[in-house]
Amino acid sequence: MHRFLVIVSVVMMSFLFYSCAEHIVESAPTIFDDLTEELVNGNFADIQAKVFTPSCAVSGCHDAGGTFPELTAGEAYRNIVNISARGKNGFVYVKPGDPDASYLYLKIIGAANINGERMPRQGVPLSTSVSDSIRAWIFRGALDDSGQAPPDTTPPPTDGGNMRASFTAIQDSIFNLSCAFSGCHGGTQNPELTEGEAYDNIVEEFSLGRPLLQYINPGQPDSSYLYLKLIGDPSIAGQQMPRGGDQLKQSMLDSVRVWIENGAVEDADSTMPSRILFSTRSNNQNR
Repeated sequence: MHRFLVIVSVVMMSFLFYSCAEHIVESAPTIFDDLTEELVNGNFADIQAKVFTPSCAVSGCHDAGGTFPELTAGEAYRNIVNISARGKNGFVYVKPGDPDASYLYLKIIGAANINGERMPRQGVPLSTSVSDSIRAWIFRGALDDSGQAPPDTTPPPTDGGNMRASFTAIQDSIFNLSCAFSGCHGGTQNPELTEGEAYDNIVEEFSLGRPLLQYINPGQPDSSYLYLKLIGDPSIAGQQMPRGGDQLKQSMLDSVRVWIENGAVEDADSTMPSRILFSTRSNNQNR
């Protein structure tokens, strides 16, 4: 009889403990308690309201005037969909239909090929259901709040797959994407490389890191400090640029060199073969 009472007592205590633990787990609050089924299905309005706004568009992060891309309501969509990722060449933040080529999604899941930290930074990683909902939204076309597909802003390919050796291409493909943003050369550090300001700030302007060298010395890439910073020449002060991101592809560096060799003209639009023409002309002059 005594043994029977002991067994009954153990069973009752186990039941009470399980019920209490279950209650604790069910009642433990999380930042995702109010996520609705809409978010699981991949809806941009809910992603904005329940992910970007509380976890990303906060002071010191992706808020107005903070780190690009700004993820505040009304701004986030146009800043991420089909927009080239800064600090990660060859990626856009959100590529409709292709989450595995969408850098924002890769940052959220902490993929191995990202630069820097997983997002949200200094916060709790998003749950699998939330990251899956973002993946679903991208996979289904990354539609906006009205259900419309985003415009395709992918730039047309250049001749032979190379970036054109023109200042416009350098501004669009290098300065705008890897340099001219908050905390870097977007107005904080010299030289400012924002659109409309970069050319006048670098061509025949002496550098701060090497005062005897110009940032861009037309016709002379090997004495152009900006070019030396981009290629990581041993003579530079500080780090190779872009700092904190992927280094530029060799084809991009070659385009910058060609542009400088050809005189660093503001509106030049020469392609890669012009390098050969320039070199031939120089050799003939030296003979």
